[in-house]
Order: sequence, then C-alpha cells, then structure tokens
Amino acid sequence: MTVTMSEHPEEGWVELTVSGRVTEADVKALLPKLETFIRRHGKIRVVEVIAGFEGYDLGAVWPGLVFEYRHLADITHVAVVCDIGWLGPVSRAVGAAMPLTLRTFSSHDRDAARAWIADPGRKVA
Repeated sequence: MTVTMSEHPEEGWVELTVSGRVTEADVKALLPKLETFIRRHGKIRVVEVIAGFEGYDLGAVWPGLVFEYRHLADITHVAVVCDIGWLGPVSRAVGAAMPLTLRTFSSHDRDAARAWIADPGRKVA
C-alpha cells in the first residue's frame, strides 16, 4: 500500500504517509478509516507526509474528491511534509482556496509539523 494512516486520537489528528503511486485500492482502504476517525472526533487535523509521489491512478481521483467535498468542513488544519519542489506551492495554492489552515514543512521538519498539528496555536518558523 502506498498510503498509510496513523491515528492520534487523544489529540484529534491523523498522519497520512504517501509513497509511490496512489491507487484506487489505496483510496478505498483509507477513506473509511478517515470517515470513522471524523465521526469519533468531529473536526480533525491532518499531517500529510509525502515521502515519494509518482502520481494518482485515475480511479483514485473521484473517490478522493467526493470525500473532500463531504468532509471539507471537518478538517481544520493540514501540515504537508514534502521535499518535492513543485508540491509545496501547489499545496499552498489549493489550501488558500479551502476553509482550513495549511502549512508546508520540509521532511527534516516533520517533528515540527506534528507539533504544530498537535497544537495549532504554536508558532512555526
């Protein structure tokens, strides 16, 4: 699987790790877990670690868009951790059009991203 999820229920956030190509099977396995976490915790925060990205299979796009439409108001903060040059600006542009707070971090600042998501009032450099 190229997408994994670890839960931090005591703080109301999840960490998603993406590595390689995101498939329809990855998305179909992930989304029910995310929906369950949202039902249990209400509004949540997300750390998305992009360890490697080789694109999306076409079948992965639609379920992801439907999920985002349904749950856009349920995600308040997103920390994108990535060293792929073009993904940071694209993430910030998409985040600016969404009703959430998004910050980008380099991979060596993963702990800072986690600390910020755990306490979004925390200042980041």
